[in-house]
Amino acid sequence: MENFDILNTDVLGEIFRFIPSDVKKPLNKKFYNQCPPKNPIRMDSFMRSIIRKDYALPFERYLKANYSRWRKITKWLYKNMKFYNYIEYIRYLCIECESNRCQNKLNMLEDKLKPNNKKIYKKIKIRHIRWNN
Repeated sequence: MENFDILNTDVLGEIFRFIPSDVKKPLNKKFYNQCPPKNPIRMDSFMRSIIRKDYALPFERYLKANYSRWRKITKWLYKNMKFYNYIEYIRYLCIECESNRCQNKLNMLEDKLKPNNKKIYKKIKIRHIRWNN
């Protein structure tokens, strides 16, 4: 570290350009957003670990990239519970692990995508219809 203090700032800038983006990624938000997200092998366990640790920045990034695909994943099973889709499962994990920042990011994204979700017509299924002869 002492050797870097001696070097000129122009030289440090040139050296910094050759450092790979994966190494610069954890330094700040700017470098994190420049580096494309890697798709983890096990997305479910990766998302659980992000939610448990309440990492809002990577959560928001993966949420924006995969939101439409996660809405289509239906009947998600977790610990003998059935969730309507994967987003509802993520919402449950946010409440269970008390990760408020992740839950706020999820709510903000859904408010942007569906601002008038209360006025949407919903199909009402009628059950126990008797046959009349």
